[in-house]
Amino acid sequence: MPTLFEDEEVVLYPLRRRRGSGENAEMVIADTSFVRCRLLGPIHLRFEEDVLVESCTFTEAPDSCVVALAAEQPYVGAFRVSGCSFVDCEFDDVKLVVPPDHGLLEASGTRSLAAS
Repeated sequence: MPTLFEDEEVVLYPLRRRRGSGENAEMVIADTSFVRCRLLGPIHLRFEEDVLVESCTFTEAPDSCVVALAAEQPYVGAFRVSGCSFVDCEFDDVKLVVPPDHGLLEASGTRSLAAS
């Protein structure tokens, strides 16, 4: 069931849930919408293709908070985010790993780690 946070300060770490079992188990934040929220870390999040980000800000410059990385490349320590939307939110102490063609990159001029 989808969850909605609106006009709140949200600590992101407790929202992760275990999906799968054994070697396929991972921690995921899924099916959640955030509207006009202040999203608090410290945390690293790895966005799937279906994550929507609109009119959001960062406490640091976006190019230091957002990196592009292809799905097949590992990034240890990031929680996967799937089926979520972030609208008019502020990311505070949050690092985002996004697919190389994610719309968030166009707005921020962020660098890609895909070639690294």
